[in-house]
Amino acid sequence: MHTRYRRRALLQGALATAVAAGFSAAAPERASAARATGHPGTGPTIPEVPGMRGDPRANEFWYQYDDRFLYNQLPEIREAFQQIMAVIGQVEGGFYGAWAASRAAGSYPASYIEAVAPVREPLAVVSRYQLALIDEFYRWDPRGLVSAFIDFGQGVLYDPRRPEGQKVHLMDYTNDVEPPGGYHVWHSINRAMMLLDIDALRWRLIDPLVGLTWAVQSIAKPAMDSPDNPRLDPRLLLRLQLQWLPRTPTQLDTAFDSIPYPVGIS
Repeated sequence: MHTRYRRRALLQGALATAVAAGFSAAAPERASAARATGHPGTGPTIPEVPGMRGDPRANEFWYQYDDRFLYNQLPEIREAFQQIMAVIGQVEGGFYGAWAASRAAGSYPASYIEAVAPVREPLAVVSRYQLALIDEFYRWDPRGLVSAFIDFGQGVLYDPRRPEGQKVHLMDYTNDVEPPGGYHVWHSINRAMMLLDIDALRWRLIDPLVGLTWAVQSIAKPAMDSPDNPRLDPRLLLRLQLQWLPRTPTQLDTAFDSIPYPVGIS
């Protein structure tokens, strides 16, 4: 994926335990000290990176996501993306364009299912590999997964290993200044997964977290290369979690009808 929303367009994960248990990450700046680092005897190696800011595990998770699904794709991933683009064109416009058109025409979800059904097989390949990455980092730490997404939205994960213009893990802006449209793309792909029954439960559970992160970044408006983006008030983060995490797929569809920010945020 090589267009402006490429960095996060196809991520999925497992939030089931976090939602069911009522976990939250209202104070993510304190979460890394208290959270589990993985099942005993397992878990990824987290390197020490001079100059890194923010939670090291979250930084490494997003770094590995970009490395595996953008910069150093496995042949299976590269082939899957090629198959998707051969059918619908660029990933971002293909999914979101079909989702938005279906919503506008009043034929949702039937016409959207029809549009994305031909790419079910390669989507399932991407799903399998991305779930493996999620499980590698956060299978035993659902609270950490919530915190990783919130930190992503706040722009507080500064990684000096990344190239200029992308040193902070966040949703890319358009022309560095316009509100990011990648969350809408992300939601549309989540819904494609659900409607095509590809790991549907996990997509259903991650989509509220995508909406939450969209709201967090819409409020925080972090700078793309700043090592010092401020965190939001933990009380605000808790309120946002209570608003977004319980939402159903239908409620999230309605929320993402709003462009460019969630309703009530400007």
